[in-house]
Amino acid sequence: KKPNPFLTRPQAHFQKFNYHERSPQFRQSRSLRRFLANEEGELQTLENIARGELLHELLSRLRTGNELQRELRKMQLEGLIATDKERAGIEKLITRALANPTAADWFSGRYKLYNECAILDASDSKESRRPDRVMTEGEKAIVVDFKFGTPRSYYKKQVQGYMDKLKRMGYTQVSGYLWYIYNNNIEEV
Repeated sequence: KKPNPFLTRPQAHFQKFNYHERSPQFRQSRSLRRFLANEEGELQTLENIARGELLHELLSRLRTGNELQRELRKMQLEGLIATDKERAGIEKLITRALANPTAADWFSGRYKLYNECAILDASDSKESRRPDRVMTEGEKAIVVDFKFGTPRSYYKKQVQGYMDKLKRMGYTQVSGYLWYIYNNNIEEV
């Protein structure tokens, strides 16, 4: 005879942590740091980061340039874009950026698109990498990383790492780019 499952007492489940291996840490969110910022330069830096994150989110939502208006409306309805003035400024910036012939090709819809998709690599201590935009067409793969600040030397290494992983996945024609949105400069890696 089987026991009645409704009369069985649940067993306690717990997870054991060894706090000696890694001590817990607290970190402030950027929104809290922005709220607590007391110097004009610090506040401006945090606002620039937030704007870059917003623009990054917008670009990651776009498959083609024709989707810009729709995505801007959605982001405004979601509260990510606060005012019509802010929306108009973003629209002007991204429209100008997408007018670049190279970027226009990336947002033409001709490629199979992987936005913000993780690349897992067992040989790389099982870490995943998330390029901003990967486009494929047959044996060809293009990786693009969006940047909203000043150029840094490690950005090229980052994109080169993405390219190496795509080559190991079997793509024979791999190219990589850094796209500095504010000055609309596209740098091949």
